[in-house]
Amino acid sequence: MHKFMTRRRFHIIWTTVLITILALFFLFPLVWMIVSSMKPESQIYANISNFKAFLPLGNISDWGKAYVSIFHRFPVMRYILNSVFYATSVTVGSIVINVLAGYGFAKFNFTGRKLLFGLLIALLVIPGTTLLIQQFQIAKTIGILNTPLAVILPGMSSPFYIYMFRNAFAAIPDSITEAA
Repeated sequence: MHKFMTRRRFHIIWTTVLITILALFFLFPLVWMIVSSMKPESQIYANISNFKAFLPLGNISDWGKAYVSIFHRFPVMRYILNSVFYATSVTVGSIVINVLAGYGFAKFNFTGRKLLFGLLIALLVIPGTTLLIQQFQIAKTIGILNTPLAVILPGMSSPFYIYMFRNAFAAIPDSITEAA
């Protein structure tokens, strides 16, 4: 029993040390990036060979100058709001479209359902980047090029999400659906 506890304790200590080393290895670039953002550009690589590369400069008032400069040069808040708008639009649209399609595949019996579902499964093997040129051509043809819809509409439907929603709805018994 004592030998087992010693071996277990050694295992816990050894795995904790390894996980800590691995965490430090992955945190290294993040720490260096944050510290480098607090230095002037000329000082970023000045002390790269020693520990000073991981310390910000001594003058605290200079730490935020790079961030102030970025906010003055670029409309950062506009970029953030654009990202929030596109992410929200694609997410809400994707939920609506994929839920409806998944429910249709799971609960309705229509002609060609198995063939369409087979094509949907076959679409899972096609990488999304191979469709970019076709999506561009379609957006150009229907006249939505250089509009938010050209980004939002192609991201709404996904064969993978339709498949996942279909499986979730198929797991719900029809008796519960009818009772609702």
